[in-house]
Amino acid sequence: MPKEDDEYQKLLVTAKKMANEKVRVRETIVTEELYDMVLFLAHSFVRPIETEFYALKHKHISVTDDPRTLLLTIADGKTGFRLSNTMPAAVTVYERIKKRNSTLTGPEDYLFIPQYQNRSSAKRIAQTTVQRSA
Repeated sequence: MPKEDDEYQKLLVTAKKMANEKVRVRETIVTEELYDMVLFLAHSFVRPIETEFYALKHKHISVTDDPRTLLLTIADGKTGFRLSNTMPAAVTVYERIKKRNSTLTGPEDYLFIPQYQNRSSAKRIAQTTVQRSA
C-alpha cells in the first residue's frame, strides 16, 4: 500500500499540519501535543481511556535500556494494575513531551494535557481535536 493511502500516516500528517497552522477547534488551538499523542498511543499499547492513557503521570514512566523503551505503570486500567513496555519510538516522544512541558514534569503531573486536572475534560478536548483531524 502506498504511504499516502495509509490511514495512520494520514492521521500523523494531518495532526502535524494542524499544529503548524495552529488550527482552532472550539476554544482549543491544536499543537504538536496531538501529534505526540497519536504516536504515543501507537507505540505504547495503552488504551485511549481515562484510566489508562489520560491517567498517565510522570511517576508512572521509567526509561529502560537494552532495548531503550518506556516501562509504564498502569495503576487502574481496564484489566487492573499492569506494567507495559513500549516500543523504542515512545522514548523519543516522551523526551519531546518533557522538553515541551518543562515546568510540568513533576511526578504528579499528567503526561498529556497536563494543564487540566480534570481528566474527563482532558479526554474530551483530545477527542474533539482528533475527531476534527480525521
